[in-house]
Amino acid sequence: MSHPHESSAECLFCDIDAGVVPYAKVMEDATTLAFMDIDPGSDGHLLVIPKRHSADLLEISPEDSAVTTLTVDGDAIAARALILAAAL
Repeated sequence: MSHPHESSAECLFCDIDAGVVPYAKVMEDATTLAFMDIDPGSDGHLLVIPKRHSADLLEISPEDSAVTTLTVDGDAIAARALILAAAL
């Protein structure tokens, strides 16, 4: 595994985290990054990634999986709150 923020010609997500590839940040903390998909399948589609490199989902550590899932849950709650507030 590479260090967080380390650029890699082989990993688009590492390059996004390192700031080499532009992105629209939604949320960032010490271990995860959430950003808008540049080619979304639906409106509002965003990606949440762990900052520590993993080749795929089979390689991700249990710790990185857990913190990424918690970030997804938090982002989903925040998105629902914004949608509900806009509807009022």
